[in-house]
Amino acid sequence: MCVNLKELEDGGISFAPLGHTIVDNFIGNTTATSSDRAALHIDSDPLDASSSADIIADTSLDLTTVIARNSFINNDRAIQFEFGSNDNCALFSYLLDFDDNLIANQADANNLFGTAGDSAGDGDPAIHESGYLGKGCAMATATDFDNNHIYSASLSDSNTFDFNGIGAGVDGNIGADGTEDGATLTAPDANLLVEGAGPDAGIGVDIDILSFVQEANVGPNTTWVGGVVEEAPAVVAEDPVLVNAGFAKLAKSSGSDCACAGWINNGIGDDGESSTGNDSDVVKFDNLEPDAIYQEFAVTANGEYQIDILAAFKSSEGGSYPSELEVRVLTGTGYDAGYTPTYYTATVDMPRNDLGYSSIAQVEAVENNLLTQVISNPGNTSYNAYTYSFNVGDNTSVALFIRGIGGPATGGAGNERGYNSGDEEIRVDSVAITGK
Repeated sequence: MCVNLKELEDGGISFAPLGHTIVDNFIGNTTATSSDRAALHIDSDPLDASSSADIIADTSLDLTTVIARNSFINNDRAIQFEFGSNDNCALFSYLLDFDDNLIANQADANNLFGTAGDSAGDGDPAIHESGYLGKGCAMATATDFDNNHIYSASLSDSNTFDFNGIGAGVDGNIGADGTEDGATLTAPDANLLVEGAGPDAGIGVDIDILSFVQEANVGPNTTWVGGVVEEAPAVVAEDPVLVNAGFAKLAKSSGSDCACAGWINNGIGDDGESSTGNDSDVVKFDNLEPDAIYQEFAVTANGEYQIDILAAFKSSEGGSYPSELEVRVLTGTGYDAGYTPTYYTATVDMPRNDLGYSSIAQVEAVENNLLTQVISNPGNTSYNAYTYSFNVGDNTSVALFIRGIGGPATGGAGNERGYNSGDEEIRVDSVAITGK
């Protein structure tokens, strides 16, 4: 990557077309106009018979040069097919795979590098090939151009460049005379890097993957190493600790033992009820009541989790209020202001009120939900398994809230909470949450 060079005989990348791969570069503000300097310089010198004849003649080698996802911004010579003082280019027809490159020249007054009065690229052709063609040289017929966007005062100095015979407007290629300032670019960042936007989005290099290198970092005796983007280590989400996840009939902080022990928040729901099924204790969401279960637990920030629920519905009553089971994972950031969760290990110690969520409006706020799923009656009375996944983002504490819904908002058999289960009872045998 070369940016804002503006030095005598400056240039970008020079190569002999012998099977190289040149991708994801940003080259801007180069001003050299010699036969062997350019933002991208295709060099014929190494093709002379004495040094390269055996290689070129070996047809078993794939000598395709890939030039892809590069951005050439404001260069006096963006792409140059070098010819020099010899005919070496005639020894080998260049085989190029030229894809998704952006060439954008701007008029002097609009140059993003701020060099008005002596700008690179203004009034210049994008492709310099007249000397190359004048030596009888040509690209191989298999050379391919796809999705290249070229904006400049003129497309080429030969006035014959046509994307190797297919012409502009084919295979996503854009290029015509009089298109200087025609590229749609993002605003320059602190290093004067830009990328395609709007109709030019995705063409050229993604500047987020680039390493910006200062002059002091290159040349003899420098030690800078780049080109590797380290990915953040994968988050290992530890399995959370749920209390009474199998809904055994255990002691509560007050009242008789219940399968709902450890799962009570009377600020937002009535207690689930004790029942049996699937050869074990289960928690029941009674019909036409606002029964709910709720528990807070610690999680690993940015962790991926899986929740598995084993639940059964009674046969449909065929009435106006079919029951559904709603499952929500609520954010810790949505807890009441000033609230700090406490994680208990015994159900008898767990409070029934004054927990992190104290209102249904708070529960239903979209920004407080990491997962919201509604389970409808499956049409059988078996215990069916339901599995969902969620990411906790930057939360280190979350709450699981499950309730019966589908009934009338008011007039149920329990407390008035703005919701009720429908006509059928629902039972949950177990809940498991595991980290991925």
